Amino acid sequence: MLVPNGHSRASIVVRLKGGDPYVFGRGGEEASALAEAGVPFEVVPGVTSALAAPSYAGVPATDRRYAASFHVLTGHRKANGELGIDFDALVRAGGADVFLMAASQPSWLSLHSGA
Repeated sequence: MLVPNGHSRASIVVRLKGGDPYVFGRGGEEASALAEAGVPFEVVPGVTSALAAPSYAGVPATDRRYAASFHVLTGHRKANGELGIDFDALVRAGGADVFLMAASQPSWLSLHSGA
């Protein structure tokens, strides 16, 4: 891993990530590795794209007229090829669904969205 290896050669190592490193990122894994290696670190989160992108486009994640909740889901499949998403539960829950990292998955997304 880059950060623990770099720490032995430098007094300060910076790992820049866009958005929130703990939302479908490897921030948790990296923080654990740093803590286990005894490397002091600080996380300065950004704004997750799950909220930033719709907001920039003028689309609220929630609007009390339409959605009282929103769900952030990954478009990546698990190692076994399954999505691991209970679409029926999402329908029952209502609200808005925000899919991240789903650009390469348009076929399953359109099947489940009613499109």
